[in-house]
Amino acid sequence: MNKNIRAIKELLELDFLIPSYQRGYRWDKQQIEDLLEDIWDFTNLGRKGKGEFYCL
Repeated sequence: MNKNIRAIKELLELDFLIPSYQRGYRWDKQQIEDLLEDIWDFTNLGRKGKGEFYCL
């Protein structure tokens, strides 16, 4: 298994630095809502098959 794969819960404990050259790629409220809705749907609406996981 890839050791870089982490649960969302683990990511909440980390700090992230976004370099200034990437700050132009900020998400608006709509993109954040879309992502959260997609994760919610995947985990709660039975879309995932055995062994599948949501990957960012």
